[in-house]
Amino acid sequence: MSDGDQGLNFDMAREITSQATVSTNIRQEYFVTTREKIELALRRQLPGYTSMEQAIAATGVFLAFLVALLTSDFQSFIGVPAASWKTGFAIGAVVSLIWTVREWWKFAHRPSLDDVVNAICVASDREANEPPTSPPRS
Repeated sequence: MSDGDQGLNFDMAREITSQATVSTNIRQEYFVTTREKIELALRRQLPGYTSMEQAIAATGVFLAFLVALLTSDFQSFIGVPAASWKTGFAIGAVVSLIWTVREWWKFAHRPSLDDVVNAICVASDREANEPPTSPPRS
């Protein structure tokens, strides 16, 4: 070490701990369960889960039908009359609107992470409270 480095000596751990606040009020819950119980709980909870991407995709399809319906001048094409094209797009818009509303409703009411964890804990508690089964007698 050179003489210029002597001014930089300090105890890093002491400096950090002298200014840190330590909380010891930490509560943990431990659950011992089987893989099958976790899979069962997830199979019950995850069908109700939908991602924002699914809702956005449904919205995009609806908007595509709506914009085409509002801005297009439908004409006969490949033997299909203009009124049929317009009716087809109107039906597509209505169906995609229903899909969009359904996906956004599912997104708004999807299970939270806490719901999934609680379902796993409940499955674990059920397993722990079940009486042990005795082996079959021969």
